[in-house]
Amino acid sequence: GALAALGRGGNPVPWIGAGIFAGLAVTGIVGAILAGLPDPRSHAHPATVFMLVGDIGLHAYVGLLFLVSNALRYRAGYLSARRRLDLRLTRVWQDYTAVSGIVILLVVLALPALAPLAEGRP
Repeated sequence: GALAALGRGGNPVPWIGAGIFAGLAVTGIVGAILAGLPDPRSHAHPATVFMLVGDIGLHAYVGLLFLVSNALRYRAGYLSARRRLDLRLTRVWQDYTAVSGIVILLVVLALPALAPLAEGRP
């Protein structure tokens, strides 16, 4: 949305603000998930889940930094319809974070089903 608004010569800040709100929500959800996990030092499963979910949180946090930087650069006059590289890079980062986050959550949900496979090994 921010790219489209800026491309039309409009104000991308409402879209950037929505992205910041979503990033804060994801970071908060990840924090709640991590707080509810068993001690990661107790077993490999909670440690694996902790690291995978923590990766989502780290990427969401870095995405927040991208968005804040975009808002500050727009306010300073560094973004325009012809100068949209910052927003494009942010979009690539956010897209990667979304896709990798979905894959990571699917892996985390599949981990309990994979545990019996390891018990059958010699």
